Amino acid sequence: MNIIYISSFISIFFLLFAGPQAAATDEYHVVIAAANHPPSSGETLPDNGFMAKLVTDAFKQEGYTVVYNFYPWKRALEETINGDVDGLLTVSYSDERAQHLQYSDVVHQFRINFLTTRDKQIAYKSPSDMRPYLIGVIRGTVFIKGLEENGIRYEEVKNWEMNLNKLLYGRVDAVLGNTVNVQYSLEQKFGDADRSNIVVVEPPYTVDDVHVAFSKRIERTELLVNVFNRGLSKIKNDGTYASILKKHHITE
Repeated sequence: MNIIYISSFISIFFLLFAGPQAAATDEYHVVIAAANHPPSSGETLPDNGFMAKLVTDAFKQEGYTVVYNFYPWKRALEETINGDVDGLLTVSYSDERAQHLQYSDVVHQFRINFLTTRDKQIAYKSPSDMRPYLIGVIRGTVFIKGLEENGIRYEEVKNWEMNLNKLLYGRVDAVLGNTVNVQYSLEQKFGDADRSNIVVVEPPYTVDDVHVAFSKRIERTELLVNVFNRGLSKIKNDGTYASILKKHHITE
């Protein structure tokens, strides 16, 4: 009887406490850090956002399941660099990040534009044209380095709602970011008058290639990059990729 009780206790112990560790080390299980940047990614969005859905379905092609852990962007990056998770969703390339992360093939491209209010009438041809202006950016964005190199002043905030409010109240002259996320924030958080007052400055500042990036501190970095790239190629070729973008109303 004592042996039975001890065996039962051990079984219950492992069910209660060993589950997450076992899942995290499962060969066909991937843990991806992500930030709440709708509609690209978000813990309350359908499919966790269209970028998460693309990544989930790419891994699914190769028999892998994905779990997303949502954090503020800076922590999501740190968790990945430290190897506490396998990878990071929606990552722009930088030489600094590449020291710690290995990048997948390009998952999607975003147009990165300045946006301003109608009264500003900013004439933009090159980054140097923005030197007279104060620019609002999302904290930790990879584009800060380029602004600094071009002598452009900027202020950081933690999300797009705050950034756009600063623009509307005249606390910054323009904001910089991908137009998909900006337009989503405008549609979800702002009224018609505010939306009509914000205009996209053309041409784009840049076109941003985004990836899944995998920690170089985990043992299977190369494996996951190769697995994901194969799956991504498959969903692009079989129509799944285009279908996901259409479902989530992504047109660029």
